[in-house]
Amino acid sequence: MRRFALLAATIWLCGCGSHPSNAPESAVDHQASNAPAAGADAQPANARPASYLDASNSSLRELDPETQAALRQAESLTTTGKLGLAVEALSRIIAEHPKTALAFVLRAQANALRRNDADALADLSMAVELEPQKATHYVARGFFQLSRGNTAKSIDDFDTALKLDPKDARAYNDRGMARVTVGELKRAVEDFNQAIELDPKYVNAYTNRSFALVKLDRRNEALADLDLALQLDPKASGAYDSRGMLRLETHDYQTALADFTSAIKLDGNNAAYLGHRRETFLKLERYAEAQADGSRIERLMQLAALTEAVFRDRRSPKPYLDRGDFLMEEGQIENALANFDHALELDSKQWRGLIGRARAWIRRGEFQKAVDDSSKALAIDPRQEAYAVRGDAYRKLGQYAKAVADYDAAERIDAEVAETWLLYSRELREAGRAKESDEALKRANELKSLDAPRVSRVAATSVSGQK
Repeated sequence: MRRFALLAATIWLCGCGSHPSNAPESAVDHQASNAPAAGADAQPANARPASYLDASNSSLRELDPETQAALRQAESLTTTGKLGLAVEALSRIIAEHPKTALAFVLRAQANALRRNDADALADLSMAVELEPQKATHYVARGFFQLSRGNTAKSIDDFDTALKLDPKDARAYNDRGMARVTVGELKRAVEDFNQAIELDPKYVNAYTNRSFALVKLDRRNEALADLDLALQLDPKASGAYDSRGMLRLETHDYQTALADFTSAIKLDGNNAAYLGHRRETFLKLERYAEAQADGSRIERLMQLAALTEAVFRDRRSPKPYLDRGDFLMEEGQIENALANFDHALELDSKQWRGLIGRARAWIRRGEFQKAVDDSSKALAIDPRQEAYAVRGDAYRKLGQYAKAVADYDAAERIDAEVAETWLLYSRELREAGRAKESDEALKRANELKSLDAPRVSRVAATSVSGQK
């Protein structure tokens, strides 16, 4: 019943980030917390990559301050999902400083997240070649190999790292994960034990050891590890989920439900967590709640499919537009904007991109930008939808004459349009234009009763009169 999430990782850098005791989650947690990718570069919205630079502080200090700052800026681009920009920035650094191993590792991180696996592996190998005595580089490459299913090669890298640094807790933890994949459960537990001995606050190791202990049918010990992991880090969502699975197996449904709900509170976009809670709701015959979780899972699967389409064709604006529209429906405005931006970088005259971005600007409160984008869209193709969007932006700006003119052009009738006509009527009356104010008020009342004709020319007349 328990799934082996830690080895299905699509984000590899969780194994080579900050010092283990500072890592917020285990490898299971990192995999579980990776909601379907949403930003323009398909960086998971909830992924929290640890800082490789912090873990390699001694190497960083050897560089000049300007290069240090450039590397930190590039790492920040990766962390915030701007992967293409990160690769470009790091490529510039490498061109100027071709022997800087840290730059190669950071570029590998960004390329791995973009699924440019060949480039990522080449960069990691170059880092190892440049600094063959740095254990952290072998751990980074080993975890990448592990996440891509190359278990034997990953173990070789972890072995080398431990020869170079026998006190590297992360290398023990990651080698333990690799050994679990090949069924060497007792040796895996020994590795996790060693990682914990070196760092008693290493949450990753406790959570990963719990999985190996379950496979060895030592469930009480596994449960104790998860309890301790959550004491050390109450935000370790994967530990809640794993503990919930243990309790689900023993038919302790209410307690399992509480654990899954805690995991979802920390990571609401995780389909696995939702699936486990849905299963528990079904056991408890709480069918409406199970159906709600099922519906949410379907939405997440749709987002995952849209992201796969992006990966298949990065040069086409359509996948980015489709994902941007979906994210707007989900209320993920920043991620939607990133997708529309990228589509427009590929094709600056992309009508859907301009309108989608205009809607996003309105949701963000940047109404003039919405006017600008919808005006560009109208210059390309004067569709009613573009007039309606620009009308909304003008209404938010308090430019009621322009708003109602656009609503007329859009042939739009709804409560917001009626309210805009009412506001416009008041504006006209305050300006001493009583006759036009009465006409606008009449129009507002007609719209409220839905008896108005679709097109009125009051707005157009008033706009021209204002010029």
